[in-house]
Amino acid sequence: MTWDPNATRKRDAEHLDARRPRASASRTVALVLASLTLSLSGCAEDGTPSGSTGSPTVDEARIGVYAAVIRDVVEFRTDPVYVWTELCSSAEGAAFGDDLEACPDSLSSSEQEAIASVLAADVPQLEFVQEAEAIAQDIFDHGGAELVRLGPIEEVEGRTQVAASHVCGNLCGSGSVWVVEETEDGWAITGPAPGHGVWIS
Repeated sequence: MTWDPNATRKRDAEHLDARRPRASASRTVALVLASLTLSLSGCAEDGTPSGSTGSPTVDEARIGVYAAVIRDVVEFRTDPVYVWTELCSSAEGAAFGDDLEACPDSLSSSEQEAIASVLAADVPQLEFVQEAEAIAQDIFDHGGAELVRLGPIEEVEGRTQVAASHVCGNLCGSGSVWVVEETEDGWAITGPAPGHGVWIS
């Protein structure tokens, strides 16, 4: 089912995530997106003033969801963290040899910039990559970094769900299909989706 961010905005207070208070998460996302919009509105991609063609825009809810997932799945936040830009339906798994036909979407450069800005304090060495397999193998062999894979945002029975996993070395990693909810402090993972376990290595 296609994800509709407006369908997930009404949440009862009992579902609020109290695991990690993030008092400024919503404001951070809003400020980053406002700043990005202002910076993009002054010039087109070639540096010339933009006219009626407009500039790339980003969806605030989509940025908030993906920033929350990356923040929560990363285990060692001070290490370099690589995020694969392809959004694959099998992203919760441990294997990184995806057929790109199973990756129906990807993060645009504008979305990458917005997510990196939101996570600048939490994940300071964040980098988005278009090739993941070699990086995954190097991390598996040597450690010292993490690679995150993300899936498309899906709406399932009123829940916002995102498949995601990370690898941080030999016998180091985890993944699942995660439920992500908008709380009073911003988007946050509240646990695995019904029917999905969590693999941990």
